[in-house]
Amino acid sequence: MKLAKITEQNIYAVMALKLKPNQSNFVRDPLFSLAESYYYRDDDTVLLFALEEQDEVVEFLSLITEIKEKTVHIWRIMIGSQYQSKGYGRKALRVIENTSTPLGDTKKLYLITW
Repeated sequence: MKLAKITEQNIYAVMALKLKPNQSNFVRDPLFSLAESYYYRDDDTVLLFALEEQDEVVEFLSLITEIKEKTVHIWRIMIGSQYQSKGYGRKALRVIENTSTPLGDTKKLYLITW
């Protein structure tokens, strides 16, 4: 599994990711997240990624970085319904932990929930 920047080559696959019907109260749809992130387009602390397995988009990821604290927050992580219960969430967390961010040596990683 790898993190990929969202580009014109994969954005449609990201937008096509769907939640299961009973999950919409818990996780935001990638379309909403992409639209909301437009507000932060000039803020380099919000990072958006597709997570790909064998060049197929299986997840959407949004991170918030705090440079002074060397902290990364997982703002949104959304696994497409057809890819759930197959270990992709675990794989994604390992990839996030091992990926260099603009902070370099990140000290803390948080998952935002509400």
